Amino acid sequence: MESSIPVLPSFNQLKNQALNDSNDKKLPIETKITEKINNLNYSELSVDNLKIIINEYAQLRKIEDKMMEFAILFDNNFSVINHQITLQLDNELEGTQLNQFKPKLQEFLKSKTGNIYQIDYLIEVKNNKKTLYSASDKYNYIKEFVPEIEELKRRLGLELEH
Repeated sequence: MESSIPVLPSFNQLKNQALNDSNDKKLPIETKITEKINNLNYSELSVDNLKIIINEYAQLRKIEDKMMEFAILFDNNFSVINHQITLQLDNELEGTQLNQFKPKLQEFLKSKTGNIYQIDYLIEVKNNKKTLYSASDKYNYIKEFVPEIEELKRRLGLELEH
């Protein structure tokens, strides 16, 4: 007589199945990138084609768990002038990191394109907007543009919440 209790898979079986499922999900992205790379005409490399190649390198860094390199390169804005690639970075730390893996990136670009590229970076200064959290921060921000608000506050006898 057979038991009606189902046999549950072991933890290791579930873990292996989850790993296989996650690897299957990664394959289509990597396959698409590889297909795009294989279809490139290297004699007519444009900025878009170089972006595809650099994004492929970034994906390889991600697979190797080099997330800092991936973050610096993936979907990064850059310019190309006469085999000189200039990446736009957010801070000097990213520049230091780029200098550490730049030879490997140059070697990868040479293997894919047949051209030698010089790689440099430019720090893009971003406006660091102050985030207004408290009521007094918001009030002081408004007061910069509308100084009359101080008189209105005094006349109405209002106070800021603390």
